[in-house]
Amino acid sequence: MPPIWGLLLPVLEIHTDPLGPLDYYILFEKMFLPQEDPGILAVVKFSDHPSGYYRTKVKFGHPWLPGGWEYDPDATRAQPGHHCYPYYIASVAGNITLDSSCLGIRPTWMSDSSDAIGHLNIGSILIPGTHNAGSYAGVPPLVENYVLNQDRNVWTQLVSGIRYLDFRIGFYNNEGYFINHDLVRVTKIIPILHEIRKFMELAPKEVVVVDFHRFPYPTNFTSAMHREFVHILRTELGRYILPGYEMQAGKGPSLDDIWRRRRRLIICYADRDTVR
Repeated sequence: MPPIWGLLLPVLEIHTDPLGPLDYYILFEKMFLPQEDPGILAVVKFSDHPSGYYRTKVKFGHPWLPGGWEYDPDATRAQPGHHCYPYYIASVAGNITLDSSCLGIRPTWMSDSSDAIGHLNIGSILIPGTHNAGSYAGVPPLVENYVLNQDRNVWTQLVSGIRYLDFRIGFYNNEGYFINHDLVRVTKIIPILHEIRKFMELAPKEVVVVDFHRFPYPTNFTSAMHREFVHILRTELGRYILPGYEMQAGKGPSLDDIWRRRRRLIICYADRDTVR
């Protein structure tokens, strides 16, 4: 069957690798059920787009996160597993549906796959990540194209399945610590740490790597600034942080080992003196 999927973009795109005879794709608003109107959004003839790529005019926007995963600082539970946005797609040959899937979130994919991946070392797993994960909003429209790298907040990135976050940190007198894109200030870091903490609470077997990749502002980011920032990290996230001495040589501990320790947040910190 030809695998099909959509990408989380401002508009939906269809990417497919057709492995057999195929007539067209249908994009729906909801799962197709007999005697119900599925809300057809687009019908795409394969012969018009034999490369398997088609950019629709259907805007993705910012739909509500399904499965109880909308961010709520007071939430105590959310549903594990894969949850669908109101976007479904099917590949059709004649009157036969060959394959179907939905665009959705995967907030607990590590837990869902624990039997298959638990024995693997953390360093041997392909982990989905985002570059400049905190650069998603907070700058004037004039510079958005030069500064922003993401179009979803950190919470939505985590709920979508991202498990590696790349941050660059700046410090500003009387204002505190911010996400930066090089020398440009983007947004405050504390609310993002709260999102990470809530995700760790609601998804108790997901392992997340947070890489404080650079400290670009000020250019003389002092040891005192580092100490204060590390204190903030310990205060906000300390109960989840896997101590550095438990990261074994080579490819690190297995996921099973990390789960047994119940500390699933791995911090990478780009200042050797502070790490020591």
